[in-house]
Amino acid sequence: MSKTKIDERYRSAVHSRNLVSDPKTFRSDPDVLGAYALADKYLTRGMDGHGNSIKPSPLSVALERMLSGDNGAASNVVLILGEMAFKKSRAYNVRMGTVQAHDLAKVCIAWYREGTCKPCGGHGKLVIKGTVTLGIEDCPKCHGMGRIDFERQIDPDGKSPDLRELGRWMLSEMDRALGRAGPLAMAAIAPRLEL
Repeated sequence: MSKTKIDERYRSAVHSRNLVSDPKTFRSDPDVLGAYALADKYLTRGMDGHGNSIKPSPLSVALERMLSGDNGAASNVVLILGEMAFKKSRAYNVRMGTVQAHDLAKVCIAWYREGTCKPCGGHGKLVIKGTVTLGIEDCPKCHGMGRIDFERQIDPDGKSPDLRELGRWMLSEMDRALGRAGPLAMAAIAPRLEL
């Protein structure tokens, strides 16, 4: 099972209605959910399954779960990302309390999930009038990017470049965290794989 496949299996397992374990398999929903639970434990503690130190990433599994469609995981992602932002805010010369950090986390998560430009449908180009074909004219709302302007979501007046920088850091942390859980989940399942 490749990393891509375990990510897909996890997305499916999150919504499973059958959590009956079968000792003959290592790919059942409980196996995959258990592997991700171990990955979460390892990433939260900063230790892999063999006692080796790894860079902690408590955001990884919670973010995977949220992006798999479990909206209940969003509150956990807000808490984790908000705490990360609060700790990092001083480094970016941003004075904020935990409430503001959690609010900023909510904005980042909303953009991460729903940042597609609505007028152009995320294509960055306008549809030619009277057709369903995309033209060459850039969308005036997103300027051809296909996504709404993230920085304007967190700082509409443009008066706080440090806040914008902190927001960009939060997005990059989400990107970094997203790919960390799959390999550790695979490692948890690997002893049962026949190679």
